[in-house]
Amino acid sequence: MRASILPLLVVGLTSVGCVSLGRYQELELRVVAMEKFREETLQAAKTNQERLEELVGRIKTQADELKKATANSTAKGNDLADDQRRLKGQIEELDFTAVRLGGQVEVMRKFMEQRFGTTLLALPPDVPKDPKAMFKYGMDKLKAGQVDIGRAVLRQFAHENPTDPDAPKALLAIGDSYRTAKDWNSALKVYKDIFERYKDKPEAPTALFLAGKALHDQKKCKEAQGMWKYLIQNFPKSPESTEAKGLLKLKC
Repeated sequence: MRASILPLLVVGLTSVGCVSLGRYQELELRVVAMEKFREETLQAAKTNQERLEELVGRIKTQADELKKATANSTAKGNDLADDQRRLKGQIEELDFTAVRLGGQVEVMRKFMEQRFGTTLLALPPDVPKDPKAMFKYGMDKLKAGQVDIGRAVLRQFAHENPTDPDAPKALLAIGDSYRTAKDWNSALKVYKDIFERYKDKPEAPTALFLAGKALHDQKKCKEAQGMWKYLIQNFPKSPESTEAKGLLKLKC
């Protein structure tokens, strides 16, 4: 029988700011409350977006009125000047509101991504509905450097198609993007999720190996070795196990 991987992953996650094993059950009890907060946060973001769109519409209306006034008569110089000042004020209001709302959304986006493994980023309208095309779209965005969009699309793909053979590959790509960005905490969370959801898939030993790499990259040698030893013990025939044996020969 395989030993539980949870203690090893909790050790790795604790070292970068996550909960300890002793608080794991407490965290589970808080999931419902956190999901409620997630929904409220998403609704707040939607409301802010609607306010911003309404303000943009108001500015467009003012601009159209000004254009018509200019075309119809040049005799209304004073009125035109008033319109210009009013339009300038509206534009300044729009700029201020856009900056403020943009900052709020960015803070919420980062919080949701780190806490819940989700994102407030709206998917592009051209995202394909077909699973294979959607997976390719997300991977192409990652390769093109559009990391936020790529992650969002791949997360949505894995959520909508959890049994698709490419679902664990999509999560691995997300984890690798975090590790490349040196966001160790987020990377370890993704690798843990892969292992727990796809224990019988080839991506499970890959996730363990990469979790060890993420720990090793942080100079957490002993934790990395613990992860690799678990990998060798439970997936001795995997290619990752062979590579892990070589890494274990290196001194901490």
